[in-house]
Amino acid sequence: MEPALPVGAVVLTRQSPAYNKNDVIAFTKDDKTVTHRVVEVENINNVLSYKTRGDANNVEDIDLVRKDTVLGKMYFSIPYLGFFVLYLKTVPGFLIFIVLPSIIYIIFEIFHIKKEMTKEIEKKLLQNIKEKV
Repeated sequence: MEPALPVGAVVLTRQSPAYNKNDVIAFTKDDKTVTHRVVEVENINNVLSYKTRGDANNVEDIDLVRKDTVLGKMYFSIPYLGFFVLYLKTVPGFLIFIVLPSIIYIIFEIFHIKKEMTKEIEKKLLQNIKEKV
């Protein structure tokens, strides 16, 4: 879909009652999500279908897209976020962005709990000393 959408962009879609020419739609094809532009709307046997083409392609897609396979129309995109999402799915990405922050958070919480326990112990010791005096 370049140049309109750079490779690696995350596209957020919203279902619409109708999709028109020049709308960018996401649809499923062979268990994959494809994002292409509608170049023509066709009504074959009372079934709405769309002829689509990627912006970087010179030729329209061979298969028509049936309305029931359309996930929605693009209303927002975040360039290059897809690369980050793909990196999160790797072992290093998972370790760096999920496991490591979780470990750091747990360590801080342990120190905080230890500090609070120490305060409570000191408080009780002072209370015991005051009772004996």
